[in-house]
Amino acid sequence: MIKVMNNISSPKMKTLLTVILFFTTISTFAQNVFRLNQEPVDPAELKKTYDHYAGSKFSAIAHELAKRVGENPSLEGYIPNDKLARPWTHSLSLTLSQAWRFHTNYAARKEPRGKIFEILMTIVENDEVGAGRNIALGEIATRLRWGRKPVDQSLPPLKETIRRLSEIAKDKREDNFLRRMIVPILYEHGDPNKYLDLALELTSKEKSPLAIAEAFRFATPSRNSTKLTAENRAKYLNYGFSLLEEVNDKKSGHGYFIAMHLGAVAGVKPIVKGESPFKPNQKLARYDQSKGGSMAPFYFQDTVDNALNWWSQNKHKYVEQADGLNRFQR
Repeated sequence: MIKVMNNISSPKMKTLLTVILFFTTISTFAQNVFRLNQEPVDPAELKKTYDHYAGSKFSAIAHELAKRVGENPSLEGYIPNDKLARPWTHSLSLTLSQAWRFHTNYAARKEPRGKIFEILMTIVENDEVGAGRNIALGEIATRLRWGRKPVDQSLPPLKETIRRLSEIAKDKREDNFLRRMIVPILYEHGDPNKYLDLALELTSKEKSPLAIAEAFRFATPSRNSTKLTAENRAKYLNYGFSLLEEVNDKKSGHGYFIAMHLGAVAGVKPIVKGESPFKPNQKLARYDQSKGGSMAPFYFQDTVDNALNWWSQNKHKYVEQADGLNRFQR
């Protein structure tokens, strides 16, 4: 000990102690930040939190729980079973999300038809819940998309669902992100002709052409596109391909995803059976990347080029609808 103390005065030892002190300070700061944003962090307190929410009636704690889940999102990807079984031994975010999952999945099987959905809808309609509204909306979207047990026990008449969601999506006072999340639900499960202009309006507010293209793609699922009128299909394709032309830099393949999406909306037959429209045949020698181990970059650009070539040959079939379209074009 005396020897060590004597060596403290050496320059090397001072440097080492400085480094240790620095990282100790950073570590302590990080822990304090974690505790600030993840209170409580003690497993015993987290267990109480979980037991409180899981042991309460969902209708009594749903809004509060949704708000807390929204404020403490789980950033984990794959979660091991041991964490799911005892979430309170890991983090507040996992504890809250598992309490939420208990009510919206396991406990939902025992609830009367429409009860869970009604609770979720009131959360979406409550602007005081903050980001938790998006959590509840995601649950609603899942039930509408898959409609299998236990989720099909939570579905009320579709017409009423669409009406209530539509009121929020069309309300300019509402949060734009939430409105954009609602649009694809309306577009897919309602009449897409009624919501095409809303999709155009909300997605056109993005800051870059590529961001607009991706937002537009997500907002307008292709599954229901056969219900578009001839006029709205023309509007859709004119707008969509104008976006594709704008994002195309002729080298990077930007626009790859919306190119395939537009092909699906237009009903274009794929080049390779079972693939998406406009995707080239990956087996061609041109795309052989056996040495590099990845797809050739120009494969994605070729997909974009195929889409634009198709559009140049077929756009004369689609009469541009000037009414309501020009204001969205950049």
